[in-house]
Amino acid sequence: MQVHIRLNGALATRAGRGRLTLELPAEATVADVMERLKQELPDARPLIERAVAVIAGVHAPAAHPVGAGQEVALLLPMAGG
Repeated sequence: MQVHIRLNGALATRAGRGRLTLELPAEATVADVMERLKQELPDARPLIERAVAVIAGVHAPAAHPVGAGQEVALLLPMAGG
């Protein structure tokens, strides 16, 4: 199945693009998306490891299933006050 990925901020800059599409097994989870992204974008690995996955506007934990055609946005945590 295809899953659409949206990268933001420093993650998009490091990856050299803001969007990509991954081909994943039908039973894929957010953890599978993150692992595949680390393989596809090795220069962005440290940022991917810190990123938070968001699906349909809601934080998605690692075990959350990902559906065909779904968009997974990766957001980096912000620091500050």
